[in-house]
Amino acid sequence: MATAQSVGINTLTPNAAAALDIESTTGGLLIPRMTTAQVSALSSPPDGLMVYNTDVSNTVMFVGGSPYELYNSVTSNTMAILSGIEPVLWLNVGFLNPTELLGLTVHRFRMDLSNAQQVRVTANVTGLTLGLGSGLTLSLQYSTDGSTWLPLNSSNFGPGLSITVNGLLTTSWVDIDAAAQDDVQLRLVGQANGGIVTQVGLGLVQVEVR
Repeated sequence: MATAQSVGINTLTPNAAAALDIESTTGGLLIPRMTTAQVSALSSPPDGLMVYNTDVSNTVMFVGGSPYELYNSVTSNTMAILSGIEPVLWLNVGFLNPTELLGLTVHRFRMDLSNAQQVRVTANVTGLTLGLGSGLTLSLQYSTDGSTWLPLNSSNFGPGLSITVNGLLTTSWVDIDAAAQDDVQLRLVGQANGGIVTQVGLGLVQVEVR
């Protein structure tokens, strides 16, 4: 039913303040669903345009040409694992086995992931010298017994960072495996992508869960 000002679906009296008024007790409004790549490919999106981003499992709205997530499904908690003016430095990171960059001593840490759904890592990389290596992969792993270590997301071995330059880098949000949704130990490991990474420094490492 349409009037001069409003369009109503399942109602003969659409609200005068609404351009579209939908009434239903059995269904909801389903907006377009897109991947991050498809959202990014939208041409000149106007302010207020909304889509559901299937990669981040969230509705996004465009403001000033940029998409913003409308909500966090779980309250976000952040833990700074390493933070200092002088970066902590590691030498000769190989490619055959992961090197435990943050662990072994004070940097192996516990975190309760019982109610967490997703995780991401931020790292400030300084003093990177690749040497014979083509890059460096940083990965966050968990353990329930202190001896067996696994990625928090087994399908993509994440969260992880592929590093070839210095700078502040953040992983995308990744889902946490059900087996890791517990009070667990965490560690950060590094592995060269071929050859040897001569050195790498970290001035900040931050883990965020939601």
